[in-house]
Amino acid sequence: MEYFHRQYNRPGSAPGMVEAGDEAPPTEGWRIRLVRYDAARFEDRDGIDLDAALAPAPGLKLWLDVAGKPDPALLRRLGERFGLHTLALEDVMHAGQRPKVEAFGDQVFVVLNMPLWRERWLAIQQVSLFLGADFVISFHSGSADIFEPVRRRMESSPGGRLRGNRADYLLYALTDLVVDQNFPILEGYGEELQEIESILVGKLTANLQERIHETRRELVFLKRALWSQRDATHSLLHKDIEQIAAETRLYLRDCHDHASHVLELVENYLDMAAALLEMQLANINQRTNESMRVLTVIATIFIPLSFLVGLYGMNFDTSSPWNMPELGWRYGYLFVWVLIVAVAGGMLAYFKRRGWW
Repeated sequence: MEYFHRQYNRPGSAPGMVEAGDEAPPTEGWRIRLVRYDAARFEDRDGIDLDAALAPAPGLKLWLDVAGKPDPALLRRLGERFGLHTLALEDVMHAGQRPKVEAFGDQVFVVLNMPLWRERWLAIQQVSLFLGADFVISFHSGSADIFEPVRRRMESSPGGRLRGNRADYLLYALTDLVVDQNFPILEGYGEELQEIESILVGKLTANLQERIHETRRELVFLKRALWSQRDATHSLLHKDIEQIAAETRLYLRDCHDHASHVLELVENYLDMAAALLEMQLANINQRTNESMRVLTVIATIFIPLSFLVGLYGMNFDTSSPWNMPELGWRYGYLFVWVLIVAVAGGMLAYFKRRGWW
């Protein structure tokens, strides 16, 4: 995961979407999907050009979904057509913003963070939403159709809440999808922590500590993103925003509850990861102590044996009465071995009785 990636205007530049001379061609393409709808009619067009997206459609509500990296020209034309504020467009252009809710006149701008799996790594994707009187415009990076479940619900339920209510209900549905996307991600982290715990109880592996650190690090960054996201859903619920109807606020309350639940799960998993790390370190210390105990017992046994071997390893003239008489014994060598075995066996029995071995 690229944790510290962020785009921004040059320090000291004028506030707004993009500076003059900064209109370099984008490194990624973008794709526009157009949905026009009301309670009875539904039109879904994917991969259209900008002119078709900007064509008026009286009597129908509009949802424009821009996937990929938009270029400044696209954002300028959308801003001119729908009256989008340049400061909000700058946040769309420079992804990596914290989740927030801002009101610009008769429009609402929402920034959310959506976690995704990309080849085993966690990626935090910015989702930007504009709400107007009869339109919603969404921006997100990547080519995946992250809002497909909402679009299927709209298509399959004529006269339902999504198509019968105002555009603010569509904003709620998109926000709720982004918030709920955290649950399967956290389920994966829960399974990872359970697997690590089962390994800790059994056999110790070399890369286990690295797995715990990696999981804990990603949970920390996920918590950072979700903390602001909970505040953003709280702002949608309690801020005095005229564009959001009282009926929609009831559903946003449930969305805020989900955001709080997700944040609590992340905090619980962080505590679990910290406990598993402590358990891993305790296991390592315990096994180190066991190894040191065995080595200490072996070294303690060999101390008197080394003394005996060193004592009888000295060479003296056996004719002197002050020399060791054992050097002239017929069974002197056998006597030394019996003495060595007796000392070692006696010490092992003593250690066993005291519980040191």
